Amino acid sequence: MNPRSEKPLTVSVHPIKNKTVQFIDSSSISSKIKVKLANSNEIKVVMSPEDMRIAVNEIRRQMAMGVEGGPKLGNFEASKFRIEGAIASFVRQTPEKKLVLYNLTLSLVNNQSGRVEWMDEKETTMIFKAK
Repeated sequence: MNPRSEKPLTVSVHPIKNKTVQFIDSSSISSKIKVKLANSNEIKVVMSPEDMRIAVNEIRRQMAMGVEGGPKLGNFEASKFRIEGAIASFVRQTPEKKLVLYNLTLSLVNNQSGRVEWMDEKETTMIFKAK
């Protein structure tokens, strides 16, 4: 459990922004983050605003169809924090090879205060032979 309180922290994971020129499945990065957090037993992962919009639309569709006993609007749990981030790339080319440096930056933002509570980055490099 969270040492500061009895309740686990509630966190929403927002989609990772792809700021590269390549296609990167950034939704799989967001999913991996959600899995790690949810399996930690210290953090409760709740829906991001994008996921919440999808869920609200589905509930409204079910209500319009007269589905009984389905989920109700207004029962979503709010997150106290959100994780957001971006992946960017930088290219360095020599006559022999092309280096692509990828940089993933993540931040944990307090939804009430807007304060960034934590930030981190991870870099990796891919090397390609020049054409």
